[in-house]
Amino acid sequence: MKYINPKSTVACILVKNHKILLAKRVKNPFKNYWCLPGGHVELFEKIDVAIKREIKEELNISIKPKFFTFDQEIYKNLKWHANVFFFVSKLEGDIKINKNELSSYKFFSKKEIKSLKIAFNHKKILLRFFKNAKH
Repeated sequence: MKYINPKSTVACILVKNHKILLAKRVKNPFKNYWCLPGGHVELFEKIDVAIKREIKEELNISIKPKFFTFDQEIYKNLKWHANVFFFVSKLEGDIKINKNELSSYKFFSKKEIKSLKIAFNHKKILLRFFKNAKH
């Protein structure tokens, strides 16, 4: 098998009124699945800059991200390997989604998230977040 160079990506857990914003993907992999907003880190870009840029591009809002955790996404069948840096931020401002990236967004409770089809390893990360969160 040919070696796949891992990508670096970022994602953000956006919290508002004890609910989490998830967005519906318009592209593969995981087209039409819910996910945390985020995306690829550009060459020579710092991850804290990347998450601010990605959230601005996808949702047209500014955030104050705090690093939460790191994880790896490895899907051999999709030829996908990403090192993912997860952040948390309160959500403020009016969202205007980029239709080239996302088809919609919605806020979900912890209970609702448990039964959703969620892209990548984002459900695992959200369950870790809920376990560690001080509500």
